Order: sequence, then C-alpha cells, then structure tokens
Amino acid sequence: MLRNRVLAGTAAATPGTAARLPRLAGLCGISAHVRLGLQLAHDLWHTQRALADTLARIPAHALPDTLKTDFMACHARTL
Repeated sequence: MLRNRVLAGTAAATPGTAARLPRLAGLCGISAHVRLGLQLAHDLWHTQRALADTLARIPAHALPDTLKTDFMACHARTL
C-alpha cells in the first residue's frame, strides 16, 4: 500500500496508515509521528493555496490578551 498508493500520491498518509507501518521507521528512520507531521504540512500547504482568495477576504481580528493567555495555558498542558 505504501509504495502503490501513498508514495504514488494517490492516497494520504493517514493516522491509520502511519500506525500500520511501524517497520518503515526502522527501515528509513522516520517515525509515524514525523510522517503524519509531513503529511499535515503538505495538506495544509495545498489547502491554503486552493483557498488563498477566500482566506484573503476573511477579516483578521486581534484576540484580547486574556483570551490568548487562557488559550496558551490550556494548550500548554497538552504539548
């Protein structure tokens, strides 16, 4: 599947795919976590390009400092 679909570009490296391919880490030194990060970066880049015109029309608003602090405090525990 990896060679025929993921590497050929016809399928994404999903969490399930990454979890089923632990031997790949041993073969080339790339963990499932890193593969998923690379896939996420790839998907995000393509999505941002496809939606560039739409994203440019969305107004930006500054978040209040208290909300930023609360958000960072909440998510710091999960990092």
